[in-house]
Amino acid sequence: MKLPPPLFVLLTLALAPLARPAPGSSSLEAAWQLASLLRLGEAEAIFRSHLADAGPTAREARYGLGLTLLNLSPKTDRRLAEARAHLEGAAAVAPADDLGLAARFYLARLFHRHLPRPDLPAALAIYESLAEEYPAHYFGQYAVVEASLIGLFRDFSPVGVEPRVLTWQARGRAITDPALRRNFLRNLSLALLRGDGSDAAALGLTQEVDALRFTRTDQRVVTLLRIALLAEGLRDRPLQIAALERYLAEFPRHQQRRFYADQLDRLRD
Repeated sequence: MKLPPPLFVLLTLALAPLARPAPGSSSLEAAWQLASLLRLGEAEAIFRSHLADAGPTAREARYGLGLTLLNLSPKTDRRLAEARAHLEGAAAVAPADDLGLAARFYLARLFHRHLPRPDLPAALAIYESLAEEYPAHYFGQYAVVEASLIGLFRDFSPVGVEPRVLTWQARGRAITDPALRRNFLRNLSLALLRGDGSDAAALGLTQEVDALRFTRTDQRVVTLLRIALLAEGLRDRPLQIAALERYLAEFPRHQQRRFYADQLDRLRD
């Protein structure tokens, strides 16, 4: 069975690591299609109708229902408990196949991002297990990205942040998926900027992020302007000018365009 795309990915328009079933290849195709259109109540009903099916279809239904419940509003205790049960059930059948790894990952996300009071130790334990056991798998690499958020920002201290970032940077060298790597490097650069890390190190990471290119306009704008700001602080006028020129060329109608166009004119004088 080809695994449908994780619902969280569809809802956030972020990453799409896994192929959805070919049309007609799964009795759950309609549910995944509805979920991708944010028609979550209808998707939930179809997933529920297949929970009693035999074999792989029932397991896929549990996985799909678990993800759907995570994204339905409001996030009630009942929904979260049921989502947990379905993700655990889908993972338990075969913890090391694609669907099992996906279910384990989103179970960690439940602990990390969906509970009223996040259970970070539980989330981190799953992330670390996935990262250690499956470093070449998409969800093993995604787990490193999520674990870095907990490791860097839980009980954040601005003092001595650069050694912590270097530790995570070494761990993330095995991340090969471009979008995952881009998001990972952005997390590291933000930690440096929030703490006492060097602007030069933050700039280097931000330039790597830029090379991997965000598709979202807001993230592209932030990346280019951050390069310009860091270059200004480091007195690298050519880089500052180049970043501002790219920003103005790529986003000629951006609301802050006039401000940065004036700044660029002053730099060129």
